Amino acid sequence: MPYVVSGRHRVFYRRMGEEGPPLIFIHGAWLDHAMWDKQQRYFSSSFRTVAYDLGCHGQSHLPAGWPCRVPQWAAELHALVEALFPDERVYVCGLSLGGMIAMYWAHHHPDRVRGLLIVDSPIDFSVPWWATPFYYALSYLLWVLLRLLPFRRLIGLFFRTLQPMLSPKQRASGGAFTQYVRQCFERMGKKRWFAVWKAAMQYRGLSRYQPPPATGLILGEHDHWFVRWKMRTFARRHQLPLTIIPKAAHMANIENPAEFNAAAATFLKQHPA
Repeated sequence: MPYVVSGRHRVFYRRMGEEGPPLIFIHGAWLDHAMWDKQQRYFSSSFRTVAYDLGCHGQSHLPAGWPCRVPQWAAELHALVEALFPDERVYVCGLSLGGMIAMYWAHHHPDRVRGLLIVDSPIDFSVPWWATPFYYALSYLLWVLLRLLPFRRLIGLFFRTLQPMLSPKQRASGGAFTQYVRQCFERMGKKRWFAVWKAAMQYRGLSRYQPPPATGLILGEHDHWFVRWKMRTFARRHQLPLTIIPKAAHMANIENPAEFNAAAATFLKQHPA
């Protein structure tokens, strides 16, 4: 299996495509590289695509005590870029947590960025100053209560309470999509699941962040209200294009791959190598 060494652990990746500029896909929290199957197949004729497993996820090997944090995940991404595409600029597409990681990496390595595509991402978990005490109190309460539940019951509760983050079609049918997400969760185990959740919820973003000129945003029309609010606010603040994917929610690339691939292809054509 192909791996890249990052610090003290190995990062699993899957590569498709032999020609064209590099295009790297970063999955969301608790999932793995397989969520980008259809995108890798679609873009591999024109791009050298890579999808990989973040630390704490999938087939990436971790040493004991490795911290699940956005800066560490960004370091993984940089190790991957340096190993596979030395001295090249790359396109990076990140969904949800993957979008946060992509932005953090781009901020610290602007000379390596060819284009940045942020998908269904809350950008960060900062909130207005007046809501901060309530946010911290609620987060801590949820943390304490959820850790008391058996892991399988926790997964079931997660699917019931976060139904708005699935499109109407996925809520009605379940099927392979829901099974894939559930399998990813169960494979992680309770300890890693909570470590990833804590890392995402504690991420407050970058002060004075300025996105690269070649940045695009993609949002499922039925995504969670918090994600919709954060992405629309970010788009207005930085005057960035925001593409809405119909009949999709928090995983637009899986829920409506045809529309998503068309939107991503348009972004890539607008920002050629």
